[in-house]
Amino acid sequence: MAGEHRGFWSSLFSPPPRDRFSLEELSHLHSVLLRNAVVNDGNRDTVVETLRSISELVIWGDQNDPSMVDYFLTNNVLAHFAQILQQRANRRGGVAQQVLQTLSILLQNVRTQQTVYYLFSNNHINDIVGMAFDFEDDEVLGYYINLLKTISLRLNEATVQFFFQAGGPGTPASLPLYSEAVKFINHRDGMVRAAVKTLTLNVYAIPLPALHAYLTAPPAAGYLDSLATYLAEQCGELDRRLAAAEAASPAAAGALAACLAEIEDMLSYCNDILATGVEPLSALLLDRLWSVLVGPVLFWPLIQDDVAAAHIATLAHQADQDQQGLGTGGVGGAHARPAPPAPLQRGVVGPLASLYVLERLLFAVLDTPFLSALVGALLGAARAPGAAPAQHHSAPPVGGQQQPLPAHLRALLQYEPAAYRGALLGMLHGGEPQLAAAAARLLAALLRSRTLDEGLLEGIGLLPRRRKRQLELLTALTRDSSTTGLDGVASSSGGPPARQQSGSAPASRQASLESAQSAAAGSGAGHAQRMARPSASPLPLPPLTDSAKGDAAQAEVVEALLSQLGHASTPPLALATLSWLLPQLLSDSDSGAALTPHQQDLLDAALRTARVALHDAAHGPWGDALAELVAAEWPRARAACLRTGSGSLHTAVATWAQALGEETARWAAAVGGAAGATPSSVGAAAALAAAAAAAARAASASCAVACAVAALTRGGVPVDCPVAGPQAAGGGARGGVREGVVLRSPAEHGAQPSFPCTVAFSRGRERHVSLRIEPWSPVPAGEGARDGHPATTPGGPTEPGQGLTSSPPPVDPPTTVVLAELVDGSWVAIATAPLAGAEPRRDARHARWLHLRVRPPRGGLLAAARDAGGAPAPADLRAALAAGHWTLAFRDEAAAAAALDLVRRSARGLGDVQAGMLRPLLLQAERAP
Repeated sequence: MAGEHRGFWSSLFSPPPRDRFSLEELSHLHSVLLRNAVVNDGNRDTVVETLRSISELVIWGDQNDPSMVDYFLTNNVLAHFAQILQQRANRRGGVAQQVLQTLSILLQNVRTQQTVYYLFSNNHINDIVGMAFDFEDDEVLGYYINLLKTISLRLNEATVQFFFQAGGPGTPASLPLYSEAVKFINHRDGMVRAAVKTLTLNVYAIPLPALHAYLTAPPAAGYLDSLATYLAEQCGELDRRLAAAEAASPAAAGALAACLAEIEDMLSYCNDILATGVEPLSALLLDRLWSVLVGPVLFWPLIQDDVAAAHIATLAHQADQDQQGLGTGGVGGAHARPAPPAPLQRGVVGPLASLYVLERLLFAVLDTPFLSALVGALLGAARAPGAAPAQHHSAPPVGGQQQPLPAHLRALLQYEPAAYRGALLGMLHGGEPQLAAAAARLLAALLRSRTLDEGLLEGIGLLPRRRKRQLELLTALTRDSSTTGLDGVASSSGGPPARQQSGSAPASRQASLESAQSAAAGSGAGHAQRMARPSASPLPLPPLTDSAKGDAAQAEVVEALLSQLGHASTPPLALATLSWLLPQLLSDSDSGAALTPHQQDLLDAALRTARVALHDAAHGPWGDALAELVAAEWPRARAACLRTGSGSLHTAVATWAQALGEETARWAAAVGGAAGATPSSVGAAAALAAAAAAAARAASASCAVACAVAALTRGGVPVDCPVAGPQAAGGGARGGVREGVVLRSPAEHGAQPSFPCTVAFSRGRERHVSLRIEPWSPVPAGEGARDGHPATTPGGPTEPGQGLTSSPPPVDPPTTVVLAELVDGSWVAIATAPLAGAEPRRDARHARWLHLRVRPPRGGLLAAARDAGGAPAPADLRAALAAGHWTLAFRDEAAAAAALDLVRRSARGLGDVQAGMLRPLLLQAERAP
């Protein structure tokens, strides 16, 4: 009852509650803001809440009650926002965050154009944009950049006038919104950089000539310098990460992927700028990219020291010849001495970083003139065999609408295009896995590009033969059509029919080309001399490159790719790229490709390399897992060969990691062989993991080579793997000799040889056992040899070239080392180990002792290969493949020697069996029709 009385008196003397969304509430909030004009610690929370509530009411009023917006406009409430920020203490912390957030929310949510005009008028927001906030506070910076981006989303030809001052005599133009935002293009926070990119692109899209003139003149034009410099710095960071000692670790691979992603993102941003269609801006950006990025980062690092030395000698010789000509010619011999050649500059990164950045550039940038000039300068100077070398700064002879590079751009490259072409193809011929893999990926990216002209691709040797045949047919059809039309016109006028010379291009195409060339010659100044874009045509025009030159250029590229296909150190992912690239270039029919004798020799060499690798892996510690690895890898290899390969960052980094692993393995093998190292000296676990990785690598590489051979020689890749299933290779994932299985007595007919010995699985507890080598499916005690399971006689050693050409293997080869113990009159298996990887050896001090390695089951390797999608790294296998060890003591040295010989002969026999099972994989070329 007392509570009811208090409610009655409170309602009688207190004002009625205000409606939350009403003009009265907005007026009340405005009065609160006026009463707290100076913000201090006592009223800071009140001011922050008032600002938030005002923005909420104005947005609601803009959509439901125009009177509330009118009140906001009439009372100039926005001026109070700017007044609050005039106090330096309010440009950090919660007040600054709330004001900036409130303005962003208002601009994002208001719908009427009138409200937008008011918010932008009176210069209040412009003043706020130019204020010096505490940008060390990440939250303040985030709200500030978000406000700037939100403003840019509202810009058009009309609203930009509130922010852009065109200037006049003695007064420079200004756009604080732009000049303040671009200061953060290099900020460590990716969200801040993304907001700056969005803002600048919104500004560039405004079709206002005065604004474009401001953007391309100092000081605003300096932003494009900063952009190109930032790109070059990121490429330097990429180069440092590629050269890091711990680069093979997952953390380093992740950092490398992040660095490449940032570079590709910046290149995509440059492409977006070019796509705005603002020619002065595009010309300025391209000029800075050529000067800061293309030369020092993408081109100069590709030239090795020997090429640079030869180039310097050539320039010196040319200078001497020029000087001699000037001294003997002319009247009186009075001529100025020619200026010496400028000293050559070295690249700012290594060649590996250059190749990866070039690949990302081809995916990110779609500007046809820029890419045509870039690719023409990189690969355009192909020449026929026996032709004279091109002169310095000669124009690349590429086809299509490709035009010679302007002189100042050719000077930036320092070397003629032939030098860069030779350097790139030399990387494929060379034996450095990282450079070769990156070069192959670069050529694949060029072939995947939908931006490059087909005439240019033919000139550099990357136009597929199938497409070339289609263009030749189109040329013939066009020529016949033109001749028929001219004949009709001539006959109607009574004159002789007009005739074209054999092999000449149609007149309509010549006119189109001349028009494009004249447009290119007269377009712009400076870097605006970019090649004219080809005009639209109802039919795709055939390339203009001479057919013989195009064939010679392609032969040069194909020989380099086939050479790389045959390198033993080429990583599997790079082989997968080659298996797609070579059939794309060479196949011109459904039956495969017509190879020259030299190309066939290179392909045969690649097959021999793959056979040797398979033979070594089959006789290695993981030979029994090889057939299953091949069967699991075949679908992936086939998909990579038949479909356009992935150009993703993940695949690029994985290819680099595999190539680095190949170089590391080669170095370790060289150091170990020179020092006479044994597995125990370098670490048993590391050696076993390295062998497992090598087996997986051999399976992946052989599948890639086999798919490439099938596509080239047969025109297709079989769906089913040519290698038999795991059961024929020595069992599946389950079964085999396990502990507790009762075996036949050594005295029983058909039993495997056995050697009595002692072993101790724990200190002081010796057990008398029998060492035996059993097949995958042992015959139980009391049974004779079953049909289809004859006793296997271990074979002798085979040469690498014979391992894959042996006769079909036994169905049930010996696969397991067994220690059997006599229990209640029966021999029971108490311990087993895979025969592959046992690596028996005599003890150096005790001749009666025999050491055997207990390799883990192959399931761990198969799981790791499945998770890695191919060939896992040794570091990923080391923890999963923990090995054990047996030390067996025999009654005398002769028994130990006989047991050692048995294990070795059995292991060799198992290797021969595995090699025979893999025989069909690389015989497709021999079976090709």
